[in-house]
Amino acid sequence: MAMKSESKRKGGFTLVELSIVMIIIGLLIGGILKGAELIENSRLNTVIATTKQITSAYNTFWDSYRGKPGDLAYARTMIPGCNDQSSCVNGNGNQKVGAEVGNPWSDIVSTIGSENTQFWKHLALADLIGGVNPSASEVGWGKTHIESPIAGGFQITTTRGSGGYASVAGLTILTRSRDDGQWLCGVATGNFEECSLSPNQAFRIDNKLDDGHAQSGKIAAISMSFRNGCGTPNTGINGPKGYNEGNSVKSCDMFFWLAP
Repeated sequence: MAMKSESKRKGGFTLVELSIVMIIIGLLIGGILKGAELIENSRLNTVIATTKQITSAYNTFWDSYRGKPGDLAYARTMIPGCNDQSSCVNGNGNQKVGAEVGNPWSDIVSTIGSENTQFWKHLALADLIGGVNPSASEVGWGKTHIESPIAGGFQITTTRGSGGYASVAGLTILTRSRDDGQWLCGVATGNFEECSLSPNQAFRIDNKLDDGHAQSGKIAAISMSFRNGCGTPNTGINGPKGYNEGNSVKSCDMFFWLAP
């Protein structure tokens, strides 16, 4: 009888042992979820910090050169290292970076010689930003444009701010998934993972830096047809602030007003 009892104990787990195992599993799952949350917060904080760094770099450049990076007419004379070897060129000096577009989501020219790309090169050669290669001759995230830790990277445009986004009219920082200047945030294929941020991420950034509304303030956001997570309040799946805060699909791009 004693041998049978001992055999039974060896053949399975007791309730205490199972409880310990479940506690360990719960702690592991909790640790993984907490780790994922910390990573997500770190990525969002990096996006926020990057926009602040770009703003600071722009203001310093303006104070130093009395012109806008990318648009500076005498960049080759004034900026050290701005030459053929670094694929750096002069702007036209019209106080606009690139061709002015009607909306902040409009396509922009993103070739190596465009003012929209030279904006980053002028800042980098002036030693005001990191995250790009000052001598890059090929357009790409982490080469000519600062890369985002979430998806895509940062671009620059000059916009009249129509389409309900008048508050971001002027020189505007953009988050985009593509480096070729096209805005295809779900437009061509309906695949919203082509965008740079989820509505939840966009709302958290907007709420921390601005007013938390997708279509007002100096920071705004948009998704396809204004209704797929970011844009007009209470349109489609958008909430009263214009964000579908529970949506984690990358269906949004954001705009950050930089200067007139």
